[in-house]
Amino acid sequence: MKRDVSVILVCLIVVVFFIRIGSFSREHNFTYDEVVYSTLAAQISENPANYNTMGLYQRDSQKGRELPEYFKEPLFKHPPLFARLITFSYGLFGRTYFSAFKVSLFFGILLIALAYLLGSALFDNRTGVYAAFLMSIEPVIWVSSQKIWMETTLAFFTVLSLYLFARSIKKYNPYFMISSGVSAGLALLTKYPGILAVGIIFLYALCGERWLFRKKTFIFSLLIPFAMLVPWLEWNYRIYGTGLFTANVEIGQILGKVDLLMKDFWGIFILAAVVLVCLMVVKKKSPDFYGRILLPKLKVFERIFIIALFFAVIFILRGHIINALDLVHVPRAGWEMGMFYNEPWYFYLGRLAELSPFYIFSFGGLLLLIFDRRHSREYSFLFLVSAVILAFYILWGNYQCRYVSAAVVPLMVLSSKTQLFIADAFGRFRSKQMRYVAYACALLIVAYAALKTLRIDIILAVPNNICYF
Repeated sequence: MKRDVSVILVCLIVVVFFIRIGSFSREHNFTYDEVVYSTLAAQISENPANYNTMGLYQRDSQKGRELPEYFKEPLFKHPPLFARLITFSYGLFGRTYFSAFKVSLFFGILLIALAYLLGSALFDNRTGVYAAFLMSIEPVIWVSSQKIWMETTLAFFTVLSLYLFARSIKKYNPYFMISSGVSAGLALLTKYPGILAVGIIFLYALCGERWLFRKKTFIFSLLIPFAMLVPWLEWNYRIYGTGLFTANVEIGQILGKVDLLMKDFWGIFILAAVVLVCLMVVKKKSPDFYGRILLPKLKVFERIFIIALFFAVIFILRGHIINALDLVHVPRAGWEMGMFYNEPWYFYLGRLAELSPFYIFSFGGLLLLIFDRRHSREYSFLFLVSAVILAFYILWGNYQCRYVSAAVVPLMVLSSKTQLFIADAFGRFRSKQMRYVAYACALLIVAYAALKTLRIDIILAVPNNICYF
């Protein structure tokens, strides 16, 4: 069985590799970010201290291009891991855009294998293999892996950290836990939102696995990413001094968003903290009251809330779902900067559904929290991962689908498990005729979803000629 799975995964990865590397080889326009990262990598390959865009600013502003002020700063805003990986690729394949792109391609393809590993670790091999197939045709990662963008690298290290954490708590393994912390550190050194991996792990442990806080290796794993960031912060301090938090635009923006969030939603955070503390105290002081009286009522309320949330999501996204099921509809994409500036807060949810109907099954996975209680922890983990990443970028406000790449793998695992759960439910029909009819309908729906997804890929991904989508 394991050998068969390995053969399937290798064949899938090989096919995806040749398709995507062929798409990049076509003549196409480059986004400015691709020029920036390629140039930074070339500069630090000659002088590691020359990690800035001052030369680009001087050259391109003279040609009339409007560039942000941070391009004039003596140190680039993102940590340098992605540029260093491109430098490594330059050393292997030569200093070309084609070599730089291979970093994005490499990590984009590894996300297919990671979907298998995460699905298998949380559920079973079937879920993992099907999740890997869904990832192989998923448009967001397909587009991003054909660009010299850091999003597939960030997504890989973020999801790898979460996968290693999930593995480590199945049967506590300190080595996996430490590796999870290192992976989160690598995500953070790619781009600051990599810290979301630490936040997700901390929240999940706080809500459902508080025994972890008694493990020294778990506490240490949470601190590893911050320790790994110290050399970069020290480099910033040497350049900017005490003004590093205002001079580095990325750090400044993140602190500004946190400040805005606390100002606007501080009451919600306090209320949530009070409720959580009260529940913990009640459970500790009066386990009988909690177990016999409070818990059953909470379960009823929880089910009502989940059903209401599911229908609320379907209602909010009703227009996007109709578009997703329309074979000829293609979501807007192009080169116009700020083209999604005025989109509603649920932009990412609706856009993901329009890019692939398989995401509708991801949202439908909410109901599995009720109908498949055996795996409630696994579903909760996947929804927490997806919700935190999506919420962060919704609050960030600059809507671009590539930013939510790290949410794609958990959502595809949810989609895979939801579809297989439905198939298993059909398999329990007593009537053989009803079973065959149900299977036939399910296969037609899946085939249609795959056809729609591939049509989006052929129009948006294969030509490799869009920037904003």
